Amino acid sequence: MKTVCLTPSANWYSAGALASDGDRLLVGCARQALLLAGPVATAAGGAPSLHHHGVVEDAHRERVVGAVVWRHAPGAVSVVSCGEDALVKLWTCEVGEEEGRFRYHCEKQHSAHGKLKVAAVAHAARSPHVAISVDERGTFVVWDTVAHTTRTLFLEKMAPTELRCSPHTEHVVAVAGKRGLLWTVSLAASGRVLQKLRGHDDDVTSISWCPELTTLLSFEQDHLLASASKDKTIRVWGTRGGRCHVTQRVPAPAEGGGRRQSAGTGGERAWLAVLWTAADCLYSSGLTGQLLRWRLAGDGDGCQVVHRCHGRSLFNIVGLGELVVSSGIQRQLVVHDPRSLLTGTVPCLGGQTAALDTCPVDPGRLAIGCGDHTIRVWNLGADSAYSTVTVWQGIKAKVLTVAWHPHKDTRLAFGTDEGRVGVCDPGAGRPPQLCPEHHAGAVYSVSWSPAGQLFSLSLGAVWRHDASRLTAVPWPPAAGRAACSQLSWGGGGAALGRQDGAVELLTTDGLVRGAALGHRRLVTALRWGPAVSDGGSRPLAVASYDSFVSVFDVPDLDGSGCPELLQARVTLTGHKSRVLDLAWLQDSPTRLVSASQDATVRVWDTVAGSAVAVYSGHHRPVRCCLPHPLLPGHVFSGGDDCSLHLWRVDEQDAVVPETVTGEPTAAPLPAPTGKEKGRTRAGDGAPAVAVNGTDSASRDRTPPAAAAAAAAAQPRELGDGRRARTQRSLFPLSGAAENRGKAHSQADLEHLMAAGDDSAPGGDGWSHVGLFGNDAALRDMVDKEMRHHEAQKSSAQLLHMSLWRGDAAAVVRAAAAEALLTDELLALAPMVSYRFWEEMSLKYAEQLENSKECLKASSVLLACHKVSEAVALLLRHSLYREALCVSRLRLAPDDPSHGRILRLWADQLTTEGNMEQAAKCYLSLGDWAAAAGVLSRRSDPGSLRLAARLWARTGDRTQTRALALLCVHASCLRAEWDVGLAVAREVPVVVAGAHLCVAHRTVTAELETTKHRLYEWAARLLSGEDGTGSTEQTTGDGMDGKSDDSGKSAEEREKEREGSSAESGQQESVTGKEKSSDEQQRVKYDEKAVGEEGRDATAVSSQEDGTEWLLAQLRHAWRTAGLEQQEDLQQNLQEVAYRTIPTSPKQLWLAACSELCLAALESDPAVSAARLVKLLALCQQSVPSQLPLLCALLVPSPRGCLWETGRKYILPALLSVLHQKAHLAGSDSSATPSSSNGVKVAPSSAAGEQSQCDTSPTDGISANTDRPSSVSTRGSVTSDNAGDDPRGSSATNSDTGTKTVISGTADAAPAEVSLSECVRRLELLYVSGRTQEEERMFSELSARLKAL
Repeated sequence: MKTVCLTPSANWYSAGALASDGDRLLVGCARQALLLAGPVATAAGGAPSLHHHGVVEDAHRERVVGAVVWRHAPGAVSVVSCGEDALVKLWTCEVGEEEGRFRYHCEKQHSAHGKLKVAAVAHAARSPHVAISVDERGTFVVWDTVAHTTRTLFLEKMAPTELRCSPHTEHVVAVAGKRGLLWTVSLAASGRVLQKLRGHDDDVTSISWCPELTTLLSFEQDHLLASASKDKTIRVWGTRGGRCHVTQRVPAPAEGGGRRQSAGTGGERAWLAVLWTAADCLYSSGLTGQLLRWRLAGDGDGCQVVHRCHGRSLFNIVGLGELVVSSGIQRQLVVHDPRSLLTGTVPCLGGQTAALDTCPVDPGRLAIGCGDHTIRVWNLGADSAYSTVTVWQGIKAKVLTVAWHPHKDTRLAFGTDEGRVGVCDPGAGRPPQLCPEHHAGAVYSVSWSPAGQLFSLSLGAVWRHDASRLTAVPWPPAAGRAACSQLSWGGGGAALGRQDGAVELLTTDGLVRGAALGHRRLVTALRWGPAVSDGGSRPLAVASYDSFVSVFDVPDLDGSGCPELLQARVTLTGHKSRVLDLAWLQDSPTRLVSASQDATVRVWDTVAGSAVAVYSGHHRPVRCCLPHPLLPGHVFSGGDDCSLHLWRVDEQDAVVPETVTGEPTAAPLPAPTGKEKGRTRAGDGAPAVAVNGTDSASRDRTPPAAAAAAAAAQPRELGDGRRARTQRSLFPLSGAAENRGKAHSQADLEHLMAAGDDSAPGGDGWSHVGLFGNDAALRDMVDKEMRHHEAQKSSAQLLHMSLWRGDAAAVVRAAAAEALLTDELLALAPMVSYRFWEEMSLKYAEQLENSKECLKASSVLLACHKVSEAVALLLRHSLYREALCVSRLRLAPDDPSHGRILRLWADQLTTEGNMEQAAKCYLSLGDWAAAAGVLSRRSDPGSLRLAARLWARTGDRTQTRALALLCVHASCLRAEWDVGLAVAREVPVVVAGAHLCVAHRTVTAELETTKHRLYEWAARLLSGEDGTGSTEQTTGDGMDGKSDDSGKSAEEREKEREGSSAESGQQESVTGKEKSSDEQQRVKYDEKAVGEEGRDATAVSSQEDGTEWLLAQLRHAWRTAGLEQQEDLQQNLQEVAYRTIPTSPKQLWLAACSELCLAALESDPAVSAARLVKLLALCQQSVPSQLPLLCALLVPSPRGCLWETGRKYILPALLSVLHQKAHLAGSDSSATPSSSNGVKVAPSSAAGEQSQCDTSPTDGISANTDRPSSVSTRGSVTSDNAGDDPRGSSATNSDTGTKTVISGTADAAPAEVSLSECVRRLELLYVSGRTQEEERMFSELSARLKAL
């Protein structure tokens, strides 16, 4: 039988609050406890759920911050947990697949972290028995749980938030830290920091390794690591090179998402969690509690919302087999199945279970009053295991009591510990109705009268509430009486419990009919039982702080047979502490259930007066109990352990077991030390063994801390106020002797009256009256009192009396010897001498330094004029800024300490990655080379520019040129061209870098127009726009007379094309006219350009390469920027060209700009074309996805040298563009086709054709519109869903049914080229040399066109 049905919720804002073994075991950290769960096998179509195995109570003395779990044998589970109590423990649990007894015990533990809080724990993937923990300072402890050995490593100071072991490499861990830092650390041998990753702007809250070695984001296999931060970004790192491959900003919530959703992100930093489940699938949390799924590969971009079940924040995500489990601020576990896309919720409790009640109208609805400021309504009769509704709106305090209306299931009353009373409708989803007035103290009882009136009770006040507005008025029968503590309706009237233990019996009109006596302390519970068949009386059970239960037989209160005083029929004794709640079993009218502060629930036979069952599964005081309304013999119970238990009565023993037999024997543990001595807790000192979550050592008693907490939460009896703690007496011996009684006081008086007696004051028997005798007697009394204080370790009292005697030096020395000096004691030192004060000041500074109060310690040293010692103290604790300030203010200007501090500080800053601050230190030292060296470690253009200027100051031309060249390249890659132009002006050796920056800016602007019109370029290129309208004439003499695979010559294909599509010929003639007009404009532009440079007669003719237009644009941009052509410009451009093999689109376009600059200076078109052909080959080998865009930019028309020599690169690019066009027109396939040359087709987008270039547009740069007609920007391609365009006509292809439009302007006729026509013309160009992959793509195109 399942015992724990609702468990404590996982801790908030803790990265390690949830963990799993990746298969069937889930472990959660809930306050000081651990909970274990596993997936439940559900029927087809059912939502996924979890089964609770059990709860490890009191796992740590303070909050548990992390745990790892693995299964080392069938039915045996090992859990390693860490907490803020600086302990790491190994728990062995027995978990069965079937519901049954859950056993656990602490097998081993270590305290190698000392007094530092442990921040996170993980275990090696290949060696799960090796647990690795890290504390708040950054100290790693590697614990072999089998050999029980530890190894401590401290590499550098960290502030870790999470720890994850690499699944690929042994001994490698990733550490997430505060202030946006990430580390990868090798723990082999003495350990070392592999990489420090910077990129986040705020604390990193979660990290996750990619489960596979993948080439997803790089060209070689890499160990990828995902991180999430409070700066609302998710980053993916390559741990081999330390490079951030992906940066995704979590999308902001939609406008109007509701007040509750926006409350989680307004003004506060978000908490994000991340989980990597597959190579291309990453889960993360959203800003308003969503679970998001990111696809890192394929055509998809952005993220997809999986569910929104966590309200405002989601804290943890773990994988459990195929399931994804998450926890959030709404205190529930959400289980998502990616296969069926179904989601199930498992409610948890975030506070004590204070009250239970079932609905009289619908007994299957259970109301639970929780200490987390909520009310949970559980539908026990629903098909799903957990069908709950949470009422949270308007509730600002702990719910202490709940009560259903006797006739309406839409009215549920509740009371809170802040004195509020309200009524809610759990199914309405709206805030509850609150009483305008509120009680002065906590509300301990709300109840409905048989007539439907609501009553609320707080200590000293009983109110009756209006039915509609809930306005409250004092109830007259309770006025003027002793403070009331409980009210219960039944038996034709009401029972009113009081603080003095009496129970008054009242009629429905409020008349007192009698009283039930039997208790002397505050009444905590009143419960009416079912009516007895003979006589019509009803049993009334009464519980109080007296630790026993009384049962009274009460006649009908409306009749006349009720006596004035009732005596208890039976008294039930057995609880060892206060009884807090009562309930009658419905299936057994003579059985009573009682819940007690001693952490037990007992079932009584009220006839025999004995206990028939004792449930001891709780570890904290039990506050409520209630029989299951649908399952006879089952009982709900809940309390301060933040859980709700369901158990069967007949499965419990009649007595609390004193010993546990058959339990596994735990290995001996190290003896506790220090403050832990004398304590016996689970996992501390002697091993603790538990059954069903219960510690056998604490079954018959309440832990002192638990009892104290429970007593504080209970209503305090009026008049039982606790006085403030009085200060201990300075004269304990004298006071005790003088308070022995009147006879001894009279003897003291007679002794003082006898002058000159041998036993006068000062003798041994009369030292307590020394205060009234001579000086010798007084000193004797003080000496004895001081010796007593010294023996009792009462340092404060001993200090006071020493000062009274004038022994200031002795007091201060004694305090210094025990490291107990204070500011007050040090202030007494000058009373002795200056040298004594100086000596004590040095000791006080040492004491402060040991307690980590370094600033105060340095101030004490400075007060003694120990400047050098103060500076050294600050340096020992890495307080370089403070040390430098003190040194500069108090030492001579030429003191060497200034330089030493600056160098130490610079080294530390360089290690931490703060290069700019380190450069400031070196500049202050006058070390320009060192400052340039640290700045050169940055990759941004601004830092590289400063580094180049600093090297120029030193006169090192080699370093200056290298840094300036890096700056030029970085400015182009980051589109910060102004920085590159500035460094080219400042450093003459890279003056040609200005030409490269201007060229890159021009090409980037041109790409913004070209990248959206790839199909237009392909259509115009295949339409044969060479001035004659014939494609074959542009293909060279080698094309004439050659036949394709079908046996037809090129001329025959041309005749078939002219006969099948006359419209195409008309379009070609129109295009020829447009081209002649545009070519005239190009001749005029080139004549002007050549005239400025002293050249002539080199105008661009209609048969020249279309690339010349782009090269002319570059030369024009150089002249516009004021860059003069120098004699050695070509050589300088070769020196500043980007020669690194590109691995990304940005690097490719920088290399392309370098080649274009050199080509623009070539006078021979053939040499220029050969250079650009090499560029096409480089693009095909390095970044093939950019080949279509590069061809569209370099070959805008089918003519010239580049068209002839680069045919083998241009044709596959055309094929890829057409293949993508067909893909967009008629398929939703996610496959990305590619040619044999590696040309990848750009993914689809909402705009039709996605950009294939990663270069971002920049401010102030627009696309150049002075292009030749063959690539004019006035044309655009649209599909059917674009609608009619008023700027151009459209035609529908009879072959495909696809409408393709090339719109024209007012002075040009529209050109119409269908997709099938483009494919047919491309086949004419592929006379020979078609690869197998290109044959496949042609086959796919043909099939796609037929399908269209």
